[in-house]
Amino acid sequence: MKKTIKNLKIVLKIAGKYKKVYLISLITTVIQIIIGVVLPLLTARQIVFLTDSVYKELILASLMVVGIELLNELNEFVVSLLCRKFRIGTIKNIQMKLRRRNLKNRTK
Repeated sequence: MKKTIKNLKIVLKIAGKYKKVYLISLITTVIQIIIGVVLPLLTARQIVFLTDSVYKELILASLMVVGIELLNELNEFVVSLLCRKFRIGTIKNIQMKLRRRNLKNRTK
């Protein structure tokens, strides 16, 4: 866990002006993890309702699962957009820093 926190700090240092995008991406990824835990529990609840022949609750639980799945897909889309923006921006910043450093070395 210490190594993970250390790596996150290094990434934040490199991120530059894309820190906000990185943090939002991190938060949305945690939300996806939570949804991944809750969804199987709701699916198990659906199975219990189906075996007990409680169809009204089954329909309600099914609608909840569909809603959570839609939220999860939307969240995944947002995460992919944010990660792409972060990755491209960070790579561009690193390349610009390297170019400046190379130009300084060549002029000396």
